[in-house]
Amino acid sequence: MPCPARNSKLASFGAGNQLTTGCIARCIELLRDQTQTSCQEKMESFVYENVDNTAVLMTDEFKPYKMLRKDFNHKFMRHSFGEYVRGQVHTNTVEGYFSLLKRGITGVFHHVSKKHLHRYLSEFDFRYNMRKQDDGVLAFMLLNGVEGKRLLYREPEVA
Repeated sequence: MPCPARNSKLASFGAGNQLTTGCIARCIELLRDQTQTSCQEKMESFVYENVDNTAVLMTDEFKPYKMLRKDFNHKFMRHSFGEYVRGQVHTNTVEGYFSLLKRGITGVFHHVSKKHLHRYLSEFDFRYNMRKQDDGVLAFMLLNGVEGKRLLYREPEVA
């Protein structure tokens, strides 16, 4: 479903050949995808599937984002020239998400395998999207989410 927001920010975080792309619409929740395919191919499909073409797309000068200029109102920051904010144009929101993600991985989990990366990313997506909720709402969501479920690393063997 395309993001209906006026302003969307896009950023990527790569570790080895794992690429994680995130899109945050102001006042809306984070959308994120992870892939092992080519950066350009996957990013292009992610953007076209999730961002409305009337949105103002804000990125840094990362080369794969250049393809967005033909179909989107694409504004970009030139971090290499020390430009981080130009009026309402900045990527601080999505970079804040990736900062929390990197800090969580290095500070809490220390190592994340490719096999389980999607689980860690889902946890941080949830944390980011729920960051403004009060404790009562979070406790209610937690209890509803675990009701009738059993957490297993692998499926039990059938005898």
